[in-house]
Amino acid sequence: MTTVYLIRHAQCDGNLYRQYDGWYNTPLTPLGRQQAAALARRFETIHLDAVYSSDQTRAMETACAVAGPKGMAVQPHRGLRETNLGIWDHMDWGDIRALWPGQTEVYAKQMHIWKALGAERLRDVGCRVVDALWEIARANDGKTVAVVSHGDVIQMAVGLLRGKTLEQLGHTGNYSTNTAVTKLEFDGGQVRFVFEYDFTHLPPELVSRFENDQKWGMRYRLLGFNDAFPLEGAENVPDRTEGIWIAGYLRDEPAALVQLRSTACGEPGEIGFYWIVPEFRGRRIGIQPMGKVVDTLRALGAPSVRICLKDEKMRDYFAKRDDFHPIGGDVWERPIPPLAVLEP
Repeated sequence: MTTVYLIRHAQCDGNLYRQYDGWYNTPLTPLGRQQAAALARRFETIHLDAVYSSDQTRAMETACAVAGPKGMAVQPHRGLRETNLGIWDHMDWGDIRALWPGQTEVYAKQMHIWKALGAERLRDVGCRVVDALWEIARANDGKTVAVVSHGDVIQMAVGLLRGKTLEQLGHTGNYSTNTAVTKLEFDGGQVRFVFEYDFTHLPPELVSRFENDQKWGMRYRLLGFNDAFPLEGAENVPDRTEGIWIAGYLRDEPAALVQLRSTACGEPGEIGFYWIVPEFRGRRIGIQPMGKVVDTLRALGAPSVRICLKDEKMRDYFAKRDDFHPIGGDVWERPIPPLAVLEP
């Protein structure tokens, strides 16, 4: 018999910014690193003979948090990757909902018929992940292993191992939140479920929670200086003719406006203005436009982004959620690591 702890990776940039990341290789967020640390504490007293992981960054970082304190190396396995989403990969949730109406619901609840240009068929994804789990189980007979993978593929694998078909699967609330653990026992040709999607190692403040507006996700467009945008109550609005202006919309309503000051290629970018429309505040969506800022500056070759934060509350917000650190005075900076889509 092989005992397998099947674990979803900790929170990554795509989760935070509401982007569909399949094979796009995003890192963990500050919250994600705290989740991974809590996961590691859970496994301090659990014996492991091996730790396996999807070869994607967010999964490997999570797996290393578990394996590192035990002096173990993580064994990457391509079969544990998230779905290759094709044209959807690294797109904002709001854009996908606008460009392909109804298809996010098909992806979630009618997996057997979903298909996007260049994407894997979900039937094939489920099979490759189940095959990978059986391969790991057979190679570790009589042992206990941890396996780190991704939310959607874990849901498919759990369903298929329970004998369900893709037609019967759907996101009905029973879903693997970040770092949730499912314990399986592979014995001969049978699989037993000991427990499923458990995240009791996370205190409430570390649980990834997505409110209704967060689930919807923003969509963005570049705004010209003559384009209207509601800025009632905003102070110190820069000249609209300067820099790059990115407008965010939630369900077609203006929700956010950000100014990026012009930057030379290879130099840090700078946020001159970051505004959330008052009626959308308090809905846990304020960090979403930072994803578009990071992507825009990454395309321009910027190694980091800077922002002037005079307000203590805003410093705490950006530091906790998006890795900003003080570099002098009121100026805070966040690195922008280069990213790429994995090769098949």
